[in-house]
Amino acid sequence: HALNNVLQDIFIRYNLLNGKNARWIPGTDHGGIATQTVVEKELLKQGKTKKELGREKFLEFLEDWKKQYGGRIIEQLKVLGCACDWDALRFTMDEVCSRAVKTAFIKLFKEGKIYRGVRLINYCIRCETSLSDIEVEYKEEQGKLYHVKYPFLDNPAEGIVVATTRPETMLGDVAVAVNPEDERYKNLHGKLLILPLTNRKIPVIEDEIVEMEFGTGAVKVTPGSDFNDWEIGKRHNLPALKIIDEKGYFTKEAGEEFVGLTREEARKKVLELLKEQNLLLKVEDLIHSVSVCYRCGSPIEPILSKQWFLEMKDLARPALKATLEGKIKFFPERWKKNFCDFLKNIQDWCISRQIWWGHRLPVYYCKGCGQENDWRKGIIVSEEKPEKCPVCGSKEISQDEDVLDTWFSSGLWPFEVFGWPEKTEDLDYFFPTSVLVTGHEILYLWVARMAMMSLKFTGKIPFHHVFIHGIVRDKTGKKMSKSLGNTIDPLEIIRDWGVDALRFAISKQAVPGHDLLISNENFISARNFMNKIWNSTNVILKYGKKGSFKKPRTIYDRWFLTEFSFFLKEIKHAFESYDVSRYSRAIYDFYWRKFCDWWLEILKLRDDDYGKELSGFIFRALLVVAHPVIPFITEKLYQIVKEDGEPESILNLKFPEVSFTDEKAHEDFDEVISLITGIRNLRATLEIPHSSKLKVAVSCDRDLKEVFEKCLFLIKPLAKVSVIEFSEKQFPHTASFASAKFKCQVFVEGVVDLKKISEKIKEEVEKLDNLIKKTGQLLKNENFKKKAKPEVYEAKKHLFERYTAKKENLKAILDNLVE
Repeated sequence: HALNNVLQDIFIRYNLLNGKNARWIPGTDHGGIATQTVVEKELLKQGKTKKELGREKFLEFLEDWKKQYGGRIIEQLKVLGCACDWDALRFTMDEVCSRAVKTAFIKLFKEGKIYRGVRLINYCIRCETSLSDIEVEYKEEQGKLYHVKYPFLDNPAEGIVVATTRPETMLGDVAVAVNPEDERYKNLHGKLLILPLTNRKIPVIEDEIVEMEFGTGAVKVTPGSDFNDWEIGKRHNLPALKIIDEKGYFTKEAGEEFVGLTREEARKKVLELLKEQNLLLKVEDLIHSVSVCYRCGSPIEPILSKQWFLEMKDLARPALKATLEGKIKFFPERWKKNFCDFLKNIQDWCISRQIWWGHRLPVYYCKGCGQENDWRKGIIVSEEKPEKCPVCGSKEISQDEDVLDTWFSSGLWPFEVFGWPEKTEDLDYFFPTSVLVTGHEILYLWVARMAMMSLKFTGKIPFHHVFIHGIVRDKTGKKMSKSLGNTIDPLEIIRDWGVDALRFAISKQAVPGHDLLISNENFISARNFMNKIWNSTNVILKYGKKGSFKKPRTIYDRWFLTEFSFFLKEIKHAFESYDVSRYSRAIYDFYWRKFCDWWLEILKLRDDDYGKELSGFIFRALLVVAHPVIPFITEKLYQIVKEDGEPESILNLKFPEVSFTDEKAHEDFDEVISLITGIRNLRATLEIPHSSKLKVAVSCDRDLKEVFEKCLFLIKPLAKVSVIEFSEKQFPHTASFASAKFKCQVFVEGVVDLKKISEKIKEEVEKLDNLIKKTGQLLKNENFKKKAKPEVYEAKKHLFERYTAKKENLKAILDNLVE
């Protein structure tokens, strides 16, 4: 959640600084099942249950709980620095949103899109409510595969062996299915079997969905307990039996001796009876996928239930068309296919929930009319409870007990927040919105529903762009979980390292299409960067002053402004592709490596107004560029350097625009940097004391010599060199290094022991050889390539490249040590 909201805030602040009328409306979701589950647990701690309280008292208790805890997320967003329009705060059950929900429901009902019927649905026994198919999660579990013999009616000694993971549901079997291509079961189509434990007669049927390779190739068909079987049942006109009720107990349709048993008790009894009758032939261990509730993690039970459904095929077509035509674009683009595939294969949505917290269905029943065979008879759909039935005049009217799926109201969010169904100025101006920032785990739950609902009720797409970010994992790649104990509390990070460090650390890791590996090291590194920015301000206050962009004169000014122009282009490209990681890394690299390590060091060595003014201008520009990611420190520093007449807040400044390129100056000054860096690296490798002033000889062409001579005032102090001689000679007692354009010899006689240093370098090269060999073998290992996570493989590859580069550098120094 910290990642998601920081990303949104970055986009808002960036666009505000670029002159856009950016607006971010904050809101909270009532979170039906999740919230009710939490509150019920709180009640249990007090020795109470919701049923003891009753609906009215329970909702009062929940409202009190919401007042106490519901605002926490808003306060946390403020701590994060989210630049929301707090005056426009919305809640999915406030008056505006509630009206929108009722309006949408009534419109869909009148069009015949919403209907009530008995169908197989996902049901959570723990939460005591239905769930839609996309609210179900799956996890791998160790289970059993039971091989059960189903005897032939005309020859009970023989039969078909069925393999199943849930033997207790065989009590609801209505057929056994085989694949029509399976040679083992040719000519058995239509043959009758005796269903064990019930003596019910069931047929053998053929269906292409049956996998011949799984189990025995023969599967039990239980339309009232399995979704694949439900589809088989519809194709073959088979009945569906409800053997398990909403409490998780077996019903009369399962057989008198199983009535009232739980699923676990029924399985135990079924297996015992099968063994007694010698019908349980084999039991195998099996790892299989089990469906669980996305909120409480309990096993899902497919059951037959009377629920409210929303037809989705017609709703999905406009959203699919808009996406295929590029009106809704995905970043990364690969999510477009997943999105479109879902819309193409969408199923009707079970929208009713058997809980108390949520939007109660605007459906009323007239006791006088009754329903008989027509489900619509006696049903009144209205925003408010009618005083009497419009058909028979009866006043015996009651409201449906169910509430709407939370995602129904969430699907209306992009336009209901602007006051829909009223035609407001905000709706006209701000809708459709620009970008949705979200995680892939709610692509179908939320993104698809917003697209469908918006096109249905407004005729417009809800947003132009959908940016899908990864999820935060720990440094080993594991998903953060309280049970694993690897979670990181953002509020603790803010307390320890600061809010800007938190924001920068996670934004720097937010590579599009990838999950984030986060640990304390990331926050420490980000904190160090904040310190670097803070400390650089002291240099600006001492050596710089307010200025503006002016045409540069010196080679180092032209180099730096060329670098700054490259940096701004990189920033712009990063934002156009929603690559916040690239944006943050560009800020880090330019601010630390170019601005602090080079420009500020040069500034200290010069004393001219142009340098001071350019430094003040660039510093303010960098604060603006970094502000979307690290708003607190940049605002604070702006207030320190701000002068009279300047805007009150950094958000009132304009994003910098500098377009200056001098490729020759940039190329030449890069050689100056290479010379200084080379001397520094050689000093470190040869362990030359920091206090030693060195003498060097440089060999280069005339043009580069002129460049070096113009920059001697900064080369000498930055490289800690006392004498620079320009010569083509090869000098004794030197260590050298070279670039494509120059060679530098460093006089080391009397400074270091060349023999001792040579031996040390040889030992280091030998160690690197071993590391390169070991890492190279690992990278070539096919097993490692297949099993290693992409980020782990890339890390090893980076290590290999680093070892190789270091070895080559050391060998070059060794080869150029002249005694």
